[in-house]
Amino acid sequence: MNTEMANYLEAWRAGDISPSPAAAFIGSELVAFGDGFSEVQLEISGEHRNSFGTIQGGILCALADVAMGTAVATTLETGEQFSTTNLNSMFCRPATSGRLHAAARVLHRGRSTALSECEITCGETLVARMTCTCMIKDLKNSGARIQNQESGRQNEHK
Repeated sequence: MNTEMANYLEAWRAGDISPSPAAAFIGSELVAFGDGFSEVQLEISGEHRNSFGTIQGGILCALADVAMGTAVATTLETGEQFSTTNLNSMFCRPATSGRLHAAARVLHRGRSTALSECEITCGETLVARMTCTCMIKDLKNSGARIQNQESGRQNEHK
């Protein structure tokens, strides 16, 4: 894990900085992270519930995306960023109150993609299991590729 990312995640975990706007919006808290894994928690509140009184599925997806994204972020080198391209969800049991715990790990990290999984529990109960694919973008080398592509196009027109 690059030093800049480790410092950012440690500051988020310690409460010294706010997480991403989406992570802050749902109220998630980073409790642990390391190379290829993260653990995020969320205290269920009224705003998280659907009309049946259980936590809404989109909130579970958002929590899993925060956890899996954080796990993927621990694998980034300086100059890389990522974006979730696919998220698969399997809802196992409803949750109505308590603290949700999302444990995520990276299953595969390639040059341009990463695959991660997440289990969300409430106490000892499995609430949901999710997987996601992330696209990795290398920003430090993308400028050189664009310049090479543009110069190639210019040479085509000569």
